[in-house]
Amino acid sequence: MWQKPTILTIIICAFLYSINYILFSFKNVPLIFITRSYSDDTINIGFSLFEFEQAKLNEIELEQKYTLTAILWHQKKLSKVTKLVKYLFDSHLFKEIIIWNNNLHINLSLHQITSDAHVIKSIRIINSKENWTYTMKYYACLHANTTGCYFIDDSWDRPYYIKSLIAIFRSNPHDLHLITNSYISYASILLRNYTQQYVEFLQNDGNILYPFCMNNIHSVRIQKNYSLNCIRSPSFDDKFIFFTNMQQLSSYQTWNAVDNNLSTCWQTNPLIQSSDFFAIDFLRPQTNIKFLLTILHIHQFHENLELSISFDGNWWIPYRSLNGKSRLLKHTYLFDTVQFNQGFKSFRYMKFQIINNSSHQFLHICDIQIVNFD
Repeated sequence: MWQKPTILTIIICAFLYSINYILFSFKNVPLIFITRSYSDDTINIGFSLFEFEQAKLNEIELEQKYTLTAILWHQKKLSKVTKLVKYLFDSHLFKEIIIWNNNLHINLSLHQITSDAHVIKSIRIINSKENWTYTMKYYACLHANTTGCYFIDDSWDRPYYIKSLIAIFRSNPHDLHLITNSYISYASILLRNYTQQYVEFLQNDGNILYPFCMNNIHSVRIQKNYSLNCIRSPSFDDKFIFFTNMQQLSSYQTWNAVDNNLSTCWQTNPLIQSSDFFAIDFLRPQTNIKFLLTILHIHQFHENLELSISFDGNWWIPYRSLNGKSRLLKHTYLFDTVQFNQGFKSFRYMKFQIINNSSHQFLHICDIQIVNFD
């Protein structure tokens, strides 16, 4: 007969073995972090580490799938072309640079652009035989060896908001994306397969650009996958994009919220619906973000906003905890995602959505400043 201590030892070993087997069986299953809201009893389920890694892999796949050629339109400002070429090359965002020379008085050569052998390998020059209109720069994209093209002309000293424009393009590649004011395009991105069709549209209707333009300096107009027409403004330092689906007053534009100037503010109309929101696109999935939000609307109304995060701009998870949110000054709030609950520290998008309708209050945002990126 076995003694009782021996039997007890066998039972304990079997129990420990079963626990070890269960842990081993589930070690490769993505973790789901469950945290209880600080402010109420609602359970908040955040993103898992697996989902964060998957989001980063998706970004890499998009970069590899939607490669870009920079198309530089030269008319008469050669000195600016040389500066732009260096800027584009040093950005490491483009597989190649094509210069479309539309100046019939100059037969442009590589050595007129740069003496750097490494840069020269990345450049191709097309000397036009006719004086085409600016729309023909899109035809240059047909010579590209990449999926899409980034267009800019020699009117600018440097590309404007290049990272923001590329991030939006790769999120929604089947649209034309512009950085524009009402009448002038600073830069644009388009899939190579669509360029010939787009040029035909331009030739048939010179106003084809207007549907893509907004009466808002430094704005981007696109339609995201979640079917909301939004007004977007890249930040002054090209680190993030501020966007909203709300109507705004003509003298208070979205750009005013991200222009690094506290004396200018973005303001909405006083009629606010529960589906209205403003949001921030940090251009790629990131972790441990800190930013300051400066407002002028009353503090109580700020509590009428629900904060959510997302990796793709389609699936949003609300964050209801107070952890990581603090009021520094009368009108300034700090959002420190290092202090956010587990499962909410990593994301690409952050959205502030109206909870209850309001007919007599409005949002008044004066500045958004990134403190640091991880």
